[in-house]
Amino acid sequence: MMVARAVWRFLVDLLIGDDPKIAAIVVLVLLGGAGALVTGIAGPLVVLTCGAVTLMVGFALSLTLDFARGR
Repeated sequence: MMVARAVWRFLVDLLIGDDPKIAAIVVLVLLGGAGALVTGIAGPLVVLTCGAVTLMVGFALSLTLDFARGR
């Protein structure tokens, strides 16, 4: 049981890390990209480009919110 608990804590720390907002942004971008590919709304290059830009904007927004809250 202790091994299972240690593995669970490791996976949570690996996937979520210090900021759950960034983990949520990554999950939403991946789900949106997968949905766009499956439904045929966009091709792989468009999904890759839009996903990368969305991740960068989401990361910047998360940092902005964290620093604004710290003041």
